[in-house]
Amino acid sequence: MVSGDPLYEIPAEAITDPPQGASVQNPSKIMIEEPMYIIFNVAMSSKWGAQPPNPKNSCRGDGLDPVANAICDSFPMHLKIDYIRVYQDLSSGSNMSIGCDPATHPTCQWILYHLDEYEDDENKLVEVHGKAFCRTDADCTVQTAHRRRRNSSQTFSDRRSTVVLTGRCVNKRCECSSKSWAGPRCIVPTKSSAVSFGPPVVLAACIGSLFLVLGIASCVAICFARKKTKEAIKTERKVKQQQRQQYELMRRQSSQHLQSAWLSVSDEGCPIIQHELSLAEPIRHSGCGRTHAREKLIFVGSR
Repeated sequence: MVSGDPLYEIPAEAITDPPQGASVQNPSKIMIEEPMYIIFNVAMSSKWGAQPPNPKNSCRGDGLDPVANAICDSFPMHLKIDYIRVYQDLSSGSNMSIGCDPATHPTCQWILYHLDEYEDDENKLVEVHGKAFCRTDADCTVQTAHRRRRNSSQTFSDRRSTVVLTGRCVNKRCECSSKSWAGPRCIVPTKSSAVSFGPPVVLAACIGSLFLVLGIASCVAICFARKKTKEAIKTERKVKQQQRQQYELMRRQSSQHLQSAWLSVSDEGCPIIQHELSLAEPIRHSGCGRTHAREKLIFVGSR
């Protein structure tokens, strides 16, 4: 009995140690850790481990059993499920997966991959923000920390310490503190993947900005490298041009010297010998290891 009303529950023994029939064995199950459907059968049978009050007699019997009286007063019954509460072991030694989306059985991912099995044209996937029944703010927030405190009698007692308040209880209804939290009790962080696929908008914007900065930096670096290359090519061209000019100047001076020597020798009446340095012919080596240019002796004549 809870507040004068009969409490109907499905204990853990109904799964781990189910009642057995006469001929067909009802196998035992492990605790459920994956998405499932629950079918509530309102029929009762003594073979299923449940039966109405005072079977084969009047409903209330002698009228002294308050539970039987409460059940009989509630007839005719109509089954309406308001919510399903799942109890989880939060103690330090527990190996139970906490939450409704354990890593071993990703419920949210399963639903996203099989949306056609969970929605139709008239019942689309809708993100819920609050509205669950509550009594205190602790019913509408995430229990993010659990610690043990020592009370005045030096005995240990478990105290839940909520670090982040994700919702509040307003007029016995949960109200999420921000749009970042969803679910009837504001315990599920909202994600873009809940209704679409892809990374969060903030993360995508940060990555996009990073790539934009890297792109601009690479363009500037390429332009700077090209500018340095052009300057190097321009400098090399200037050096080559100066070398050509010096070569032409030296060639002209050499030609003028040869012409002056020819004129001076011809005035004295001696054979004219013109020494011409053949720049086009290859350089030959002497036997002593010296290197000298090949000369052409041209006997022009005498006066």
